[in-house]
Amino acid sequence: MGQNWWEKRVNFQREFSLKQRYGGAQPNISQTIIKNTLVPKPNIKEQNAIADSMTLFDSKICHHKSKKDSLTALFKTLLHELMTGQRRVHELEFEDKKITNQTL
Repeated sequence: MGQNWWEKRVNFQREFSLKQRYGGAQPNISQTIIKNTLVPKPNIKEQNAIADSMTLFDSKICHHKSKKDSLTALFKTLLHELMTGQRRVHELEFEDKKITNQTL
């Protein structure tokens, strides 16, 4: 069962639940309707695969946050050194890259 199926299932369940509301200005869904709502549960192998994917994504998020924090600190340090005259622009090394319309 692919992600597309899951999205359709969730959207269908949401629409179905919203149709079950009752009341005036702030319609409610009864506790009975919520308790009787069936939620599909993947088998244990698929659950483990999902958990592994989530763990991988969490580690990637942590890695990229750490990288962003390091680059932000480097930028702030470099900016401070440039603004206080501790470092001059001619001391900086830049990569030679040809800028084309495709890279913009």
